[in-house]
Amino acid sequence: MSDQTEVQNEVEQEETVEVSPVQELVNQITDGDLAKAETSFKGIIDDKIQDALDAQRVAVAGAIFNDGEPEEVEISDEELQAVEDIMDEDEEILANIPDNDDSEET
Repeated sequence: MSDQTEVQNEVEQEETVEVSPVQELVNQITDGDLAKAETSFKGIIDDKIQDALDAQRVAVAGAIFNDGEPEEVEISDEELQAVEDIMDEDEEILANIPDNDDSEET
């Protein structure tokens, strides 16, 4: 019976798959859970901003304490345009999300 329990535990562990934050956001939008989707979106953006700030802090600290220039990161026009396109799409999606507060008041 312990072999059966071990097999069952292994199957349960394999079924537990961690969903990425972006996939979770997409699932929430498709399920119509827009309040949670908004929170997830803000969390994803906050994480990206924090990562960028941390990278900049490391670069500035390295420049100050190592007496060197901060390393400049080259961003191609294509990469910049791709980021702008994604931000535009996100703004369109958010603009099309109905405000739940208005529907509850009527």
